[in-house]
Amino acid sequence: YSGDNSRDRVRRLIVVLIHKSSLFWEKEMTSSVSATHLLLSASSPDGTVVAIVAPTVTSSTRHLIQIYQVSDTSSSLQLTLTHSSELPLTQLVFVGTSTVLGLFGGQEVVVWDLNRGVLAAKISASEDQTFLSLASITGQDGQNNGDNDDTKRNYYILTRHGPKLLVQEYQSSNNKLVRKIKSGKWDGGDDDGADVDGNDVQSNLLASLVVTASRVVVRTKGHGIRIMDKDSGKKMGKIKIKA
Repeated sequence: YSGDNSRDRVRRLIVVLIHKSSLFWEKEMTSSVSATHLLLSASSPDGTVVAIVAPTVTSSTRHLIQIYQVSDTSSSLQLTLTHSSELPLTQLVFVGTSTVLGLFGGQEVVVWDLNRGVLAAKISASEDQTFLSLASITGQDGQNNGDNDDTKRNYYILTRHGPKLLVQEYQSSNNKLVRKIKSGKWDGGDDDGADVDGNDVQSNLLASLVVTASRVVVRTKGHGIRIMDKDSGKKMGKIKIKA
């Protein structure tokens, strides 16, 4: 976020929208439908755009994401994104202010273009891959190293490929894979009964990814935290987390 005001207005909007969605959910939805996704949201680096998952009564496979423009004095619904998938939506991430990523289970990443209001790309995992987490890089004051052009912002997918962990870097201008960063091995699987299931809504809790202007940070359950240099991909350090 660019400042306390942006952070506060995003918090206020999310609280109001979750409250309204909860009332709608209680009135319209049956008890068999989980309300987990009501809490799923994301905001742009500068805090001016917010994405929030909206409830739907028409189909359990139809996902709705509402995009709100936020200012210090008001907020307004700009558009509603849609996508049909039997996989659960487990994470939303902004790339600048004009692109939103959605992680569906561990098998699919959807890229929406907010300027056009359309699905721009869909990235599918191979049979021996699982997508664990998404991230985008932001520099000071929510900018990408001082550049406001969202097409020059890259995004990252933490991927499990067999026993190996890789951070895959994609170019946002064409959604093409440009680099893979080795990120250690997966230790959060069968030994502790926490193997990844692409259809599990909680599977993203087993791993997380943070990318800064100079570092790539990967956390996995049972493995700790691995820190790498963003430019070279070289391992900088590792932090073990005690159980």
